[in-house]
Amino acid sequence: MFTTDMTELKYRMKIFFWVILALMMVYSIQRFVFIIYNYAEFDFSKSTNLLNVLMYGMRFDLSSVLLTNSLFAVLWFIPVLFRIQYKWYQTLLFVLFFFVNTIFVAINFIDIVYFPFVQKRIQSDALLFVTGAKGTEFYNLLPVFLFQFWFIWLTLLAVLVGLYLFWIKFVKPSFGKPSSAKFSLFPSLLLIVFFGLFILGTRGGVQLRPLSLLDAAAVGGFNNTPFILNSTFSLIRTLDKARIEEKNYVLQKDFSTCDYPFEYIQPTGDSLQKPINLVFIIVESLSQQYLSYYEGTSKTPFLDSLMKESLVFLNGFANARESVQGIPSVLASLPHLMDDPFIFSRYSSNKIESVAYILKKHQYSSAFFHGASNGTMGFLPFVTSGGFEEYFGLEEYPVKEHFDGSWGIWDHHFLPFMVDKISGIKQPFVTSVLTLTSHHPFILPKDFTLKTEIKNHPILNTIQYSDSALRIFFEKAKKTDWYKNTLFIITADHTGPNTKDQLKPMDAFRVPIIFYSPDGKLKGVEKKIMSHIDIIPTALPLMGIKDSIFSFGNNYFDKSCKKKVINYKAGIYQITNDDFHLLFDGEKSIGLYEWKKDELFGNNLILSQKHSHIVSELETQIKKSIQSYHHVLLKDKMTFDRYSIKQ
Repeated sequence: MFTTDMTELKYRMKIFFWVILALMMVYSIQRFVFIIYNYAEFDFSKSTNLLNVLMYGMRFDLSSVLLTNSLFAVLWFIPVLFRIQYKWYQTLLFVLFFFVNTIFVAINFIDIVYFPFVQKRIQSDALLFVTGAKGTEFYNLLPVFLFQFWFIWLTLLAVLVGLYLFWIKFVKPSFGKPSSAKFSLFPSLLLIVFFGLFILGTRGGVQLRPLSLLDAAAVGGFNNTPFILNSTFSLIRTLDKARIEEKNYVLQKDFSTCDYPFEYIQPTGDSLQKPINLVFIIVESLSQQYLSYYEGTSKTPFLDSLMKESLVFLNGFANARESVQGIPSVLASLPHLMDDPFIFSRYSSNKIESVAYILKKHQYSSAFFHGASNGTMGFLPFVTSGGFEEYFGLEEYPVKEHFDGSWGIWDHHFLPFMVDKISGIKQPFVTSVLTLTSHHPFILPKDFTLKTEIKNHPILNTIQYSDSALRIFFEKAKKTDWYKNTLFIITADHTGPNTKDQLKPMDAFRVPIIFYSPDGKLKGVEKKIMSHIDIIPTALPLMGIKDSIFSFGNNYFDKSCKKKVINYKAGIYQITNDDFHLLFDGEKSIGLYEWKKDELFGNNLILSQKHSHIVSELETQIKKSIQSYHHVLLKDKMTFDRYSIKQ
């Protein structure tokens, strides 16, 4: 029988309020621990502070708590309307409440220690680690994470015990006998109003569109977006972001040759001897700020000495924040401009044009090396579809005792192995390696002795190890017949954790980009900006290659196109030229900074009339890049042959 009991309704509303308040307190505790652990990444600027972040974050917490407890809310009030025996129903409510909230509370605690590696809150693509689509390292690393971050799991356990006691001591006693009241209009209307407010809470307010990731950047500053968000909100709001849409920001007639994703490669007058081999050395998480060449926080004597004999691009930038995004940027001139990594997106089956695909037309052999499992990060299918002929990973490495216990083969073993395998490849060749030891959990081999132990952050000691491993690689490579006829390109897949006292926003993407030729023909320092997607169109002309290629980057030495760096982070597009850095949320520009003068981004010039033309110019450029990016992914036009200027 349908009934409505006003007394019980008011009482259950009161208890439900305390349930939501308790969960809000849990989320606040999580955010506080998140900030403490990732304190070095927090941006203390004039526009925001710790109190603002905590206050703004409560809006996202409320939305997350209500959304994840929607079914619980419905079931909680059903006994007010129907006669239900409480014994079994009470058990059902407890299991639902505790199961759902344990999952999301745990995800938030996991993100406390996961965040430093990706610089964003957990999003839907992180689930690929659990399913195995990104490789099986998640299960190898799980014991390491459990041991190393025991204090986080202990805090999580304490919070879950607190929730359990809250239920037993406060919620459970609120169950009484089934209602026997007859239907009345006012309590029923009150219940309707309540659920109306509940829906408003889940969508984050009465604004036109539901609360989104972009709102966090708008209220708290771009760099503090992860601290305002919670992992529950970030995960749920990215579950439906798999499909991109065609963009029509700019008319095609307003595109210039420099705006299209292709490049005509012409040999330069000072091209190296040809045919010349090409070797990419992509060092895991090698931020510029770590290198002692840049007066950084680690010790890298070998790289320092090599850079003095190389062509160094002083203002080098990555186009991504994760390895799975960085490899396409370096090897296929494909930036990361959407939520999902290209490798795991619905567009991953598109035909792509990597550097191996391009050079195969010029009779180059090719191979890709990575010491982790062959299923890691989807690298094997990506580089294979991109034209690489051979793949050498953990499964191909002959000495299983050299496994580091977490990711794969120690770098100081795997890099010499790479030299041996390269020596068996027909010249000319293009090869690439992604190192792995400078990745979490930052473990060093037992037989490696640090010359200088740095206690600021464990990655700084593994960077010293990586520097030593590179020295071993080059010492062995020097003894081969192919060494002197090779161009080595050394960079990072992305940056690592911040290790400086103050967070400089641009450091999130600043990486070394080094061109080294043993014949000494490439030396010097270039100060203009350059990014990963510019590497291929810059290197191929130096190698004497003439071709037409698909590339979102440009030849660094081609003065006909304006230099720019494009990035995407937490729902915000970024574009940088030699003087200014613009933030664009997909609809409007929200930030403009003179990044060389204002390193901490304390002065937002977005409303300055003096700089309005800069905003307009950079916004138009990033719109063109987004528009082209979406178009080629949607239309499968990611090779020069498939791409047509006539859109």
